[in-house]
Amino acid sequence: MNKVAFQGVTGAYSVEAIGRFFGPETESIPCRTLADLFLVVERGDAGYGMLPIENAVAGSVTEAYELLMEHDLRIYAEVILRVRHMLVTLPGTKLSDLKRVRSHPQALAQCQRYLARHGLEPEPTIDTAGSAHDLVGNPQPGIGVIAGEAAAKQASTCPVGRTSSARSTNRPW
Repeated sequence: MNKVAFQGVTGAYSVEAIGRFFGPETESIPCRTLADLFLVVERGDAGYGMLPIENAVAGSVTEAYELLMEHDLRIYAEVILRVRHMLVTLPGTKLSDLKRVRSHPQALAQCQRYLARHGLEPEPTIDTAGSAHDLVGNPQPGIGVIAGEAAAKQASTCPVGRTSSARSTNRPW
């Protein structure tokens, strides 16, 4: 069985890309940071890493490119993944209750027009799926999260709106 490292937690977009490319039986190994992902692959704890490097709306994930330059790992293949963000909250919370929205900086950049239109203040976190899990683990009034549908379901949050444009496509490698 293939083992593939990814940055984030269960429900991350990279897990979807892993399943699409390697198949549903593949073991996904969560890593806290992109740097940790590289270390896991270099140690041999995973045969591959699924690394987001480009986004059609927000541009390059510069940290990913920097890590590719610093480490002796090679790109094996490309997976193009359509990203569909959702604004999610705790059950019973309405859009009008929100003041701040947390997510990965890339997701916040992709949704900046939506956030501005609704007067929501962006707060960067380490990843989208982790933000959804953190919201449930540490509920605070006025906080929403941008995450994908899988992360929202995993964390038992409730969608209050779709935030992405039709052009939102990521290229995890």
